[in-house]
Amino acid sequence: MSEQETRAAAEAYRREHETQNLDGLMEYYADDAVFVPSGGRPAAEGKAAVRELIGSWMLRAEPRRMRYERLVVGGDEAGAEWRSTRINPDGSEQHRWGAVFFQLRNGKITYTRLYQQ
Repeated sequence: MSEQETRAAAEAYRREHETQNLDGLMEYYADDAVFVPSGGRPAAEGKAAVRELIGSWMLRAEPRRMRYERLVVGGDEAGAEWRSTRINPDGSEQHRWGAVFFQLRNGKITYTRLYQQ
């Protein structure tokens, strides 16, 4: 897999999270994917479990802008520091920061590890 393909998958992850497009996001996950959330919560194993986990977050989430502060790609692996911003009804901004790591196989995400503050 080329670094360009890995970068494209990492960018799609960011874009689909930002637009809360669960179906679009899941197109990038392999059937045997593993997603390890932050905070010591148990990993989601398999595409259906990953979908359920991410979908539960999207149901509770308010729209946010999400950008990568730094994206590092090497072969079929990528890591990104990210920041998301929500605009509150009063116009103030609420920021969250974190990092996410990916491993891909044949263009599909097989492993995701999320850290967030």
